[in-house]
Amino acid sequence: MKECIVVLGMHRSGTSVLTGLVSFFGGYVGADLMRPTKDNPKGYFENNKVYLLNEKILRENDSCWHDFFFITEDISPEKFSQYVSEAKAIIDDELKYVKKTIIKDPRICVLFPIWEKALDELGIKTKIILTYRSPLEVAQSLLKRDQMAIEKGLMLWSHYFLLAELYSRNHERIIIEYDNDFHDMDALLKKIGAFTHAEVTQELLQKANKFYSPSLKHHQITLDNISDDLPS
Repeated sequence: MKECIVVLGMHRSGTSVLTGLVSFFGGYVGADLMRPTKDNPKGYFENNKVYLLNEKILRENDSCWHDFFFITEDISPEKFSQYVSEAKAIIDDELKYVKKTIIKDPRICVLFPIWEKALDELGIKTKIILTYRSPLEVAQSLLKRDQMAIEKGLMLWSHYFLLAELYSRNHERIIIEYDNDFHDMDALLKKIGAFTHAEVTQELLQKANKFYSPSLKHHQITLDNISDDLPS
């Protein structure tokens, strides 16, 4: 049976580097990939067709990626079915002839029911890697990149992460904690290897350590260092 690993996580939560690492184990993300930028110099490992459909869905429903009220239940049944068909077409076009695929776009945290149904109707098993990063670190990163207010960044983190956790409960999954798991690359790769049923070779370990650098993480704010001034 074909399987698809869906990497779920809020923007600025390490989903790109995590997807890159997962791809080392043989998962395929497609040919039409988003180009690296100064914000993600190692690349996004994100399929442009997936991204464009997600943007279209949000736009057609008067929403956007930084809307912390939107849920798929607000989409009409007719539109929902249309989006599922479009998602199936992308999966069939980009990922048809491979056994193991990877889909990643932070927007899928809120749009997961659409992609879940598309994968199910195609007979593809869904597996989840959910990444967690300190909400204040995410908010600080969004402030730097998008000049987004800290309070809005925290609200957005809550919306994305809690929906992703809820939606993924019915699937085989692992949770990667950015602050803890990325400190020990060998242990992280063994965790991913066990989940993907792939061998962790010495060559792969060397490749991964070369690929990920702790210097890519610019904000270090642990949960026990968040003050009581944080809005309830």
